[in-house]
Amino acid sequence: MKTKDFLENKGDILSLDKVMDLFYSIADDRSMAFDYLKGGCYARAHMICRQLESLGLEAKKAWAIPNIMHQDSDFFEGMPELFLTALSADGVKYGWSYHVSAAVNVLSSEGSVDELIIDPGLFDAPVKLDQWKNTMLPKAKFVEIVPFGESPSICYGDYTMSKNTSYRSDKNAQEVMNDIVASSFNSASRVVYRSDIIDTLKKEGIAVKESGKNWVTKINP
Repeated sequence: MKTKDFLENKGDILSLDKVMDLFYSIADDRSMAFDYLKGGCYARAHMICRQLESLGLEAKKAWAIPNIMHQDSDFFEGMPELFLTALSADGVKYGWSYHVSAAVNVLSSEGSVDELIIDPGLFDAPVKLDQWKNTMLPKAKFVEIVPFGESPSICYGDYTMSKNTSYRSDKNAQEVMNDIVASSFNSASRVVYRSDIIDTLKKEGIAVKESGKNWVTKINP
């Protein structure tokens, strides 16, 4: 991928058609092990952010954190939850202590700038924050999108929740992905949710896919 193939005249803001080209390229990359939802999200988010930076884009991260992590007592409702429970499109539940994905600025059809999350392990297109967090139960009490390299407001780390990005992070993220691919390769297509922006894309005449090299969209009747 070349920078000029994705950038608009508005600097680091992508158009809807360009963000879809970028998303499909990332979603079809088997080296990112998107079919392995048990862990590794921090490494994927880091690697995608590095890719966005290489294209001249402003990379961001979306964080979802259960209420037990928050120090404000207003966030606690009854028994605090230690984990997020993510329900994949094929009905499998995963327990996460937190979840993080890459995000990027996109120019909407109305002319506003949206922060869209790139999470091909769960969705068939970029998604807005509300839809992303609603795949996690109980609903994450804290969600935030921050620039790449900055920690969310309730955590110390920006690479993981407890570690900051350093000169070791690029190598570590690649090693994490290599280990996951080597130990859990799955030739079957993963099932993902349909993004709410798909209808907008179709109205704008932007081509969308219902499957890729190793993923397929769950179509609700």
